[in-house]
Amino acid sequence: MLLETATLLLMGKELNKQVHLLPQVARKLEVYFTKLPLPKIDNRKHCVCTECTDCLCDFCYKWKKISTNSINELADIYRGLLRQDLINEVQGYLGSLQEQPEVFVGVHIRRTDYLDWIIDRYKGNPVDEHYFIYAMNLFRSRYKNVKFFVTSDDLPWCKEKFNTQDVVFPVINKGRNNSIEQDFIFLTQMNKTIYDYGSFGFWAAVLAGGDTMLADNYSKKLHPLLAAIKENPPDNWNTLDVNLTVRE
Repeated sequence: MLLETATLLLMGKELNKQVHLLPQVARKLEVYFTKLPLPKIDNRKHCVCTECTDCLCDFCYKWKKISTNSINELADIYRGLLRQDLINEVQGYLGSLQEQPEVFVGVHIRRTDYLDWIIDRYKGNPVDEHYFIYAMNLFRSRYKNVKFFVTSDDLPWCKEKFNTQDVVFPVINKGRNNSIEQDFIFLTQMNKTIYDYGSFGFWAAVLAGGDTMLADNYSKKLHPLLAAIKENPPDNWNTLDVNLTVRE
């Protein structure tokens, strides 16, 4: 939803038009933001769509040419709207850690339904643990005191694959798993980011700032968002070829 909303913001600016959010989109955004970045519209009166499909219009494909300035502009908009109560929860958790690292690295690992999406839609192979281990080792080589805070839609898999002392699976509220919005806000409060693919990890990394590592060359068909990043990479972003990562 964050990617679609960003597209709307850019379209409105380019066309000098007021754009709106569908109610179902607004409901999903409200868990992240104190205030919506765009007004809602009554889709029962205005929507002419008969079926939701992947958009192939020129505006959506402009993401392949989006500039770093546009990304920074959108990031400033989103940062100012993030829910302060969730930020306070995350900062409270980080402040309670007995050992304070020099560098906080957010790690987002997308699995579950996205595995089939990568295989079927992009003719690729899902990123495995070797990519993440390689990326973590790069940060370990650069900093003496670093911790990796892992969020994922498949925590059991992650806990099986990553069990070193510097890897943390944060639980903000004891006794229950983090919500999606808590995971997202958590990632935005990190110094650095490692992620594989998808708009969730992308926007979390953009809002966090700092060095970012993301997976590349995992599919025959290039993901549009990855294509945009490779053509106009944000500052301090690096793609890692998953086929060249050291298998440790």
